[in-house]
Amino acid sequence: MVFSIKKVFRVPGYFLGIYFKIGLKKREGTRVIGVTNKVGNNYVLFLDYDIDDIMMITDEIRALQKKHRLSTAYLFKTRRGFHVIIPDLLTYNELTNILSQATIEYAYLDVPRNNKKKVWVLRLTDKKDNKIIFYEQLYNECTRTTSYPHLRLLMKKKIPVAASQVINSSYDSNELQYATYEA
Repeated sequence: MVFSIKKVFRVPGYFLGIYFKIGLKKREGTRVIGVTNKVGNNYVLFLDYDIDDIMMITDEIRALQKKHRLSTAYLFKTRRGFHVIIPDLLTYNELTNILSQATIEYAYLDVPRNNKKKVWVLRLTDKKDNKIIFYEQLYNECTRTTSYPHLRLLMKKKIPVAASQVINSSYDSNELQYATYEA
């Protein structure tokens, strides 16, 4: 349920607009674990689609891979859509530029940009009736440096990882950060 108020005021020579939005989202009360996308001073690309149109999603990911020279993407099916991990190490500006071009949930894009930590979290564990299942890999050859901690996480989950990503990965000592929250 979303409530919004929009008010426009006329100021001589200008319009002043105020937009206020409040959303209520029902929680299942299930504790879940998510992984963050920050590695040292860089970020990994996480996408959270709340739509089930796999053709649209794969077309968009392919376009993003081509435009931004991104490596292999890993897609996970959820009840309402898909989670995507592209383990390339990106700057904050690169990350937000790519996210702004994706048709992901607005709150997923906007909320982390407005908090101090500036990290995105992707749920790894199942919720009550919402399992996460590896769906497919969208391979793309790329020479970007990738996050070895995120690749290691995928390998622990027995997901086939592109050899080129392992070769181009950063083996630094940065460990993954996890978040526990109620969904």
